[in-house]
Amino acid sequence: AYSKGDYATAIAQLGYAAKHFPVLADYALFYLGNAQLSHGNYAAAVSNFKQLLARYPQSVKVPQAQVALAKAYLKLGNASAASEVASKALGIFHSATIRQPARMTLARALLAMGQSKGAYVELMLLRQHHPRGPLDAEARKLAYRILSTNPSVAKIHTVDYHLEEAQLLLS
Repeated sequence: AYSKGDYATAIAQLGYAAKHFPVLADYALFYLGNAQLSHGNYAAAVSNFKQLLARYPQSVKVPQAQVALAKAYLKLGNASAASEVASKALGIFHSATIRQPARMTLARALLAMGQSKGAYVELMLLRQHHPRGPLDAEARKLAYRILSTNPSVAKIHTVDYHLEEAQLLLS
């Protein structure tokens, strides 16, 4: 049901699995939280991701759950919590598949908190460390949007800025 996008059915089935199959509970909580996130039930998603992180700290799903928790907080409008959780993920996990969405979520949280320069810096770090990565185009678009409304976040009229941008686009 989850892979087919039938989140209502997935939520019911995964909730049952989380309660009745302890061996699979970390996976069930992870996918339950993601189904709830996709279905718009952000508070329940936060609850299940937090439960997974607290009860199964050694689970292979912890890095992904940390990023998903940050995204759920952001959807709830709690940019401060999203920023804190995404920053924590960046400090702990070194996999590009975790760092890219964590950095993007952190940038979005900073932007939601009115910290345009911090958001821009995070987006540029994402672009520099993962050029042509799956989030590069989105990061570039958001960085340009920030620059269009707040050009003071970067020295866009310098040769260095244009050289760096060219290197990113050509790498």
